[in-house]
Amino acid sequence: MRKNLVFISLALALTAGCQRDWTGSPKGEVLATINGQRLPFSEFEKELVAFQSQYDRFFPAAGKVPQNLKVTLLNQMIERRLLAQEAQRLGIEVSEEELRSGIDKIRKDYPADGFERTLETEYINLEDWKRRLKENLLTKKLIEQVILSRVSITGEEAQRYYQDHLSDYEVPEQVQARQIVVETEREARNILRRLKKGEDFAKVAQESSLSPDSERGGDLGFFSRGQMPPEFDQAVFSLRQGRLSNVVKSPYGYHIFKVEKKRKARSLKFSEVKEQILAKLKQEKQEQEYLAWLTELKSRAEIRINQAFLAKEEGY
Repeated sequence: MRKNLVFISLALALTAGCQRDWTGSPKGEVLATINGQRLPFSEFEKELVAFQSQYDRFFPAAGKVPQNLKVTLLNQMIERRLLAQEAQRLGIEVSEEELRSGIDKIRKDYPADGFERTLETEYINLEDWKRRLKENLLTKKLIEQVILSRVSITGEEAQRYYQDHLSDYEVPEQVQARQIVVETEREARNILRRLKKGEDFAKVAQESSLSPDSERGGDLGFFSRGQMPPEFDQAVFSLRQGRLSNVVKSPYGYHIFKVEKKRKARSLKFSEVKEQILAKLKQEKQEQEYLAWLTELKSRAEIRINQAFLAKEEGY
């Protein structure tokens, strides 16, 4: 779950099974009402066009957006209306200064005019994008006020979780190793002789190794059994710290390994993982609180779907 919970979407109970595309239906038709507020088809169609462009980018050969995703899109639009109404009821607003700050934060991730070009590529109108951003910022403020501010986890809860999940905090034996990879066994044996005479492993790796890690002197970092190819494990876990392996053949070429450090298997102490556990439990509790609150919010709402229009126009 993301930190601010803004993008959580809980599906509303809608009839599924549309067989035809909704695009092209009468623009003035009301698709749904949420506590009396109308959601016109034209607004849905506008969002569907933007969603279709993104869908085409990720699934270029898929064609039109599947009907179940259109239902999900409608669910999300109805949910956003509910949240906006609740924010209004509580007097929560997003100021122009807050909106400008939000836009500036996003712009920083793009070079020069890259932000505007991205919007154009996605066929998104800038004003529509600002409206959506304002909606998201409003929802974030709403959830922070209603949910996040009242959720906390105690140290005792974290301690109980740790005791109940001790196996999750077992760290297996690890080694830090370097490697040199070359094409032929003859070349590898020549390099091994040089290393045994005292040449620096990292320097030789930078000069001779074909592996991308040559830039780091062949450093593979720390890894445990099963994270690397079996040939690596067989070579390095049997070596003592500081020792060189023999020439090892693998599908990638001929290797020479050097074990830099070894770490024994151990259990992480509670003090080492306390903050991680607190964050995990808080996130889970926030999600539970949010879903319960949203379910209750929807149970109080009057949501009407124009089933007659859908049945007439789309083959429901």
